[in-house]
Amino acid sequence: MAGDPVVAFQHIDAAEEMYTILRKRCSDDPIWEPEVLYGLAFIEETRAIRLKDRDRHLAEALRQYKNLADKYKNSARGKLAQQRAEAIEKRGKEIADFYDELNTRLDIEKRFEAKKAPEVNKKKPAQ
Repeated sequence: MAGDPVVAFQHIDAAEEMYTILRKRCSDDPIWEPEVLYGLAFIEETRAIRLKDRDRHLAEALRQYKNLADKYKNSARGKLAQQRAEAIEKRGKEIADFYDELNTRLDIEKRFEAKKAPEVNKKKPAQ
């Protein structure tokens, strides 16, 4: 994330695609499905580092953590998801502020904007 957040988010998107495929393959498996569901919730929460839609990403991560905790309450990932859901519910503002600080320190938004800026042609135009 610190090196190149744009590339990091591309990798996050690719990871989500893989986890979505795994979710279908691991459906109702008591060992692997909780692992996959936790990964998907964590991916969603990670997206909260961006200013854009931060509240939506945190709310969706919370929903996913809760669903995992309800479905697999006795699994290790279910228990961890329950803890994370409680943390987001109780300390949501603090968590959002953490992501905001991280965004600022890593210049995430500026670096995304820089990637959007068109390349400047350094050659002089033909006369």
